[in-house]
Amino acid sequence: MRVRLASALAAMALVSACGAGGQEPGPAAGDAEADPTPQPRSAGLSGELILEVNEPLEAVRIIRYDLETRRYVIEVDGSEARWANAKIVFTQPCGAHNTGERLAIADADGFVTPASPCDEDSIRTNLHSAAISFDGARVAAVDTEMLLEPIDPDEFMSAMTAARGQGVRVYDESGDEIGVLPGYASPAWTRDGDLIVAGTGKRGEAPYGIYKASADYKSVSRIDDGRLNNTIWSLVGHPQANKAAFVYNYQIWEIDLASGAPKRRVVFDFPIAYVAYSPDGRRFAFVVADPLEQGLKRGGDGVYYLHVFDGENVVDIPVDFIAGGPITWIAD
Repeated sequence: MRVRLASALAAMALVSACGAGGQEPGPAAGDAEADPTPQPRSAGLSGELILEVNEPLEAVRIIRYDLETRRYVIEVDGSEARWANAKIVFTQPCGAHNTGERLAIADADGFVTPASPCDEDSIRTNLHSAAISFDGARVAAVDTEMLLEPIDPDEFMSAMTAARGQGVRVYDESGDEIGVLPGYASPAWTRDGDLIVAGTGKRGEAPYGIYKASADYKSVSRIDDGRLNNTIWSLVGHPQANKAAFVYNYQIWEIDLASGAPKRRVVFDFPIAYVAYSPDGRRFAFVVADPLEQGLKRGGDGVYYLHVFDGENVVDIPVDFIAGGPITWIAD
């Protein structure tokens, strides 16, 4: 590893979820009116972040980054990780003869077990944005190659020509698929064990908004108040309350899942890519991308920067790796 210049540092920020007020949803242009986050000064933080290391020409790896010592340990080779109940769910390639990806779970001892199959049916599967329930018993992930219309078994070309797009697949502890939600993305779990997802807004898929899945994971009902009219991603459930955070118009928003009312919580100078709650739910961690560096690393994934905001102050955290998301903030 090597220390990088400021323009090539990995990025993350921790921000109080209890900031003043928040604003109601509006057009993207309105976001520029909010004051930016204060400049770096100091911070005192604890706990660990589960995130990616994205070094050029090297395999993507999942790490545990200690906020206090600013050191990390490598957990597994993989990407798109989330943590819950001492388990890390992530994606990994199926193998040389299968172009798909599967979900895998690593336990606290580092042992990895598959959470979804790698078989003929998964060859066209491209899983990402995995989320594991708080009790560790359910996993949901986005499949970008999901069939959006039925296949005619009597028509040879039906499977090849059928419309495909994003959708959410749900698996149990044994890796068996127990639900499919075509047209949705950004799955997350609430503290009560409910699955929430975001509508993609794309042609043939679900309208923009936040939805709650049924108990059998086969249907949804919209739970926001109808004013969210743009892309929603990095949806994540609050660890203690009936709330969820998400990225909207490149800023952090939070929604009360009972009332359906969203409010903007964090405005930053650069586009926000991923968000996570602190273990107590009082602060946020988020990955920030520098738009001037987009396209320079990993075929267009951009360069990310690491900052911390403790509710009052912001500080740079010098790291010698390129970080990526999603991320999870866990206690020591």
